[in-house]
Amino acid sequence: MRITLNILPDDHKKRIRQKELFSRVLSYVIGIFFLTLFFVMILFSILFGIQSREFPLFTDETIDEKKLQSLIEYDEILFQKNKDMELIEKLLQNEKKYTKTLSLFSDLNLEGITFSSLNIAENTKVNSKGFSKTRDKILELQEKLRQDECFLSVEVPIEDLVKKEDVDFSLSFTLNDACLL
Repeated sequence: MRITLNILPDDHKKRIRQKELFSRVLSYVIGIFFLTLFFVMILFSILFGIQSREFPLFTDETIDEKKLQSLIEYDEILFQKNKDMELIEKLLQNEKKYTKTLSLFSDLNLEGITFSSLNIAENTKVNSKGFSKTRDKILELQEKLRQDECFLSVEVPIEDLVKKEDVDFSLSFTLNDACLL
């Protein structure tokens, strides 16, 4: 069993604790300083080591005609590939995207109407042919397309609307350019 006597005054104990804390903080600061100094010295030695050496691309000793020719060929190939990529990017910027418009066209829920062909001409003019069980379904399709802002100038020839049932029809409309972006 250990017995300790507490005979030091409180202010003296406080000073001892402050000294211990100060010595710990000082040792940490000195340690961090030396670590930082060590890393800075390593960085400077690397920096001066790189700067003291010369790294020329071509000297009289390193010039090899074959290597130089192959470098020139690679440079020309890369230059041509970059030009090709720029051309492809320009083409893709001007490309019209029909996905949104055609998905709107397919979402019209047209029971009783079957399309046999769909032809896009002149980038926005669409001609299609199909079969409908009744003339009313064709008129309903024409009205749905006219209500949508993506389809302009919706036309069904009048001669396709003469028969009342089992109608072969053709439909033409123009796609709105704003819907093709």
